[in-house]
Order: sequence, then structure tokens, then C-alpha cells
Amino acid sequence: MYKVMIVDDEIPAREILSYIINWQETDFRIVYSASNGKEALDKYADIKPDLIITDIQMPIIDGLDLIEEIQKINKSQKFLILSCYEDFTYAQRAMKMGVTDYLIKDLITPNDLYGILAKTKTDLDNMTIKKSEIRKEHKLLNFLKENKDIALRKLIFNDISEDDCYNLIENLNLNLNGKLFVLFLIQIDNFFKYIEDEEFYTKTLNEIIKNVSEIIEELNIGECFYSENGEFTAIVRLTPTISEADIINECYYLAQEIRKRVSLMHNISLTISVSSTFKKPFKIKKYFDEAFKLSKMKVFLGNDTIILNNTFVKNLDLDTDTLAKRINAINIAIEQNNIENLKSELTHLYDKDIRGFMQFNYLNYINSSLLDLVVKTCNRYSIAYEDIFSTSYIPIEILSTKETVEEMSEWFLEIFTKIININFNNSFTNKYSKKVADSIDYINKNLFNQSLSLTDIAENINVHKVYLCRIFKEETGENVTQYILKARIEKSKEIILSTNYKLYEISDKLGFNSPQQFSILFKKVTGITPNQFRDSYFKNL
Repeated sequence: MYKVMIVDDEIPAREILSYIINWQETDFRIVYSASNGKEALDKYADIKPDLIITDIQMPIIDGLDLIEEIQKINKSQKFLILSCYEDFTYAQRAMKMGVTDYLIKDLITPNDLYGILAKTKTDLDNMTIKKSEIRKEHKLLNFLKENKDIALRKLIFNDISEDDCYNLIENLNLNLNGKLFVLFLIQIDNFFKYIEDEEFYTKTLNEIIKNVSEIIEELNIGECFYSENGEFTAIVRLTPTISEADIINECYYLAQEIRKRVSLMHNISLTISVSSTFKKPFKIKKYFDEAFKLSKMKVFLGNDTIILNNTFVKNLDLDTDTLAKRINAINIAIEQNNIENLKSELTHLYDKDIRGFMQFNYLNYINSSLLDLVVKTCNRYSIAYEDIFSTSYIPIEILSTKETVEEMSEWFLEIFTKIININFNNSFTNKYSKKVADSIDYINKNLFNQSLSLTDIAENINVHKVYLCRIFKEETGENVTQYILKARIEKSKEIILSTNYKLYEISDKLGFNSPQQFSILFKKVTGITPNQFRDSYFKNL
């Protein structure tokens, strides 16, 4: 309901207005009547009328001066001038002040007033809607200023008009004025390993988010926001050029600068994928999708890399027979309990065979084939999944957390190594008597125990050491000391191939008196030194 104030120095005129129409049939109500302009002006702030119906000729402050004073307070105030004077100069001055509704007192009819009120209601309704829209826009603008990431998401993903985009950039003072842009997708490498650390998740991550934004601001190259799972999206402004080489060099320099600064502050690595160029910093979802697709190449190229959209990716024809042969070789290595060959075959599969063939469907084919081999091998040797994965199923979702082919290869190597060890332990349990089997099991579990000896083993399995020495030699063909030495040499070979430990560290871990003794005994058992073993293995990869 809209409020009406009547301003007229003549009482009859005010009374006529109150009954000339049925106000209950309208959306207006008379809430106050003033006898002159000064009284109306004094009451204006308290009444806050939506419509003022005023006479012109009044004492103290006349109607036109009243309009002028109120318009200083409220430019959108609606007026209806009602006067006895037909002098055009009054109407002319009123129109200059924006008042277009002007009626003559002696000639007014109910229909005239109903018509004016209907028109005024439409104007007021529209003003209310407009004010509401303006309030919403201001509220949204303030919200976006406080949540710049949402504004940047709107620019990238929402289908909004070009004018709205430029208004958003201007109103939020976004650093996106330019003629050439690219999109950076910035990823924290091994993010899901870091978030297991409570301090990283609660403190360090927030510092990284702040630092990345500060670096983008310091370089004065655009805007960025943090999305989730260790990923940032940046709209990066480039120096305008038509040279592809200049674009590549600038993208590489900026990406390298971001990686270098973050790495120095937090000792983490970043992979940055760079889209192709575009000219307007909005409606750029396809460039985000392009960068996101490029980021998947990290599985082949490794962590801590810059992946440009024009990175040359070679396609190599590779039929499935090659994969089948490699899977069969892995199967044979498992059957022979040969961890060396197992690692060699997996390295060939994920490195040599897949190099240059950077296709995700082929990678998925490899992973599926190896998972199938895990199932078949566990069934063949009656190995429960709990013994390998500590669950009653194969947690294939772990594969999705592996960011590179190297990590995938290491995961399968770990699984198949467990299968080999479990199968080996099961086989010697069936082959030997319980006392000897228990002795071998104790030896394999205590290879890093420097005090491991016949006496220690005998006490552990509760048997006299002389008796154990005799039955152990009868069943294995070797005495306990010889068996411990060979087991430690086999363990050292596994460590040499699967870690970056120095030989002196391996020697110390396995209880040898010195690296020299370790090297001599290694050669006595295998025929070559540890260094020769390592060099020959990696030379054949």
C-alpha cells in the first residue's frame, strides 16, 4: 500500500480530495494533510510519502519550492500538482523539475484522479522492482568482492553477457585488462599424501593458497583462485604478440617462476598445465577443459613439470601382443619367485613399452591386465586378499591416487612382491618340518637383526641348538649360518633394486661388519660385486 500526503492551504480543497474517489479501491491511502509547504517539509522525513499531491500557491513555502526542496532529499519522489491556475509558466517550471502530472482543481474528475493514481502506481511498482534489483546487485557485488574466487568462476564457467563480464571485471577491480591470455591449471604434486598430515591440511595448505595468490599479484599477470584437491586456476595475461615462440617462452618463464617461488617457501613441487591463448578473459570453459586434459599427461611426464598445450605427444602403434608377452613374463617371474625379473618386466612395461604411447586407454588396459593377473595369481596360490591389502577386496581405487606411471609401477611391484613372499613362505612350510619352517620364517623376519644366530633362533622356537643345527642341515642342505648369509644377500639384492640406499647403508642394515665384508660375501654368493650387480641390472633396462 502506497502513502499519500496532501498539501493545500484550503481546507475544502483537502476535503474534496479525500472523498472525490473511493480510496479503498486503490492502492493508495491518505496518511497526512499539510496546510502549507513548510509543514509538509517538516513532516516529510517522518511520513515518507510515496506520492505528494500539492497545490502551487501557498503561504510560507509554495508548492514549486516544496518540490525543489524535497527533490534535494529524494530525487525519485513522485508528485501530482493540483492548482487553480492555468498559467503555463507554473506547468513549465514543474516539468523542468520532472513533474509531469498537473491537474486543474476546478476541472478534476474522479476518472482523472483514478487515471493519475494508476499511472503513478505503475511507476512506483517499477521503482520498487528496480530498487530491489539494485539492492540485489549491490549485495551480490559486495559478496563477490569478498569471494573473488566465485567471481572468477563466473567469468570462466558461466554463460553471462560480455557487458556483464566487463562490468564484473571493472567493479571488482580484477587484474584482467589485456588482449592476450592463457589459463594455468596449477596442481600440488602428491597432494593426497600431504593431506594425511594434519598440520599441512590445517595450516600449510592455507599458507600455500595465500602465497600462490600473492605471487600472481606480485608478477602482475592476472588473477587466480583455489578450487579443491590442491588445484589452482589462474587467468594469466600475456604480452600481446603474434609470435608462437614468444608466447611459449613467456608461458614457460611465468610458470617456472611460480613453481620456483612456491618450492622455495614450502618445499613442495607443482605441475602447471597451460592452455592455448584467448583474447577475452571470460566464457573460457573450453580453455579450462583444455588445461585439465593436459594435466592428465602428468601421469606420463612425471611430477614437477610444465605442460604446454603444444607439447608434442607422439603416438606409437603398439599391438596387444606386446602387452600379452610382457604380462606372461611377469607371471613367470612370480612363479619363479624372481623379484629381480619382476621389477625388470614392470619397468619395461611402464617405461620402455609405454614411452611415446601416451594414451590413457592403453594405460588403463595395462592396469586392468595387471589387476587381472593379481586375481588369477591369488586364486592359483590360495592367497587371501587380506594378506596383501588388509581388506577382503582389491582396493583398485588406490590406482586413481597414483599421479605417475612410476608410482603405478611401484604399487604393482609391491603387490606382486608380497605375493611372491607369501607363496614362498607357504611353499617352504609344506616342504620342511615345523621346526625348520619356523626357523626359516624367523630368519626371514629378522634379517636386519645384527645378533641373529643359531642360538637366537633355537631359543625362539624352543629347541636345542645342536638338534636344530642337525635337522636344518638335513632338510635344507645348508647349515644355519650359510642360510642366513644367502637370505641376507637376497634381501640386499632386493634393496639395491628397489631403493636408493648406498651400499654402506645396506651393509649396515643387514648386519655386516663393514662394506668391504659385504662386498666380499656378496661376490662369494653371486659371483659379482654389489656394484656390478646394480650396474648390470640397470644397463639392461
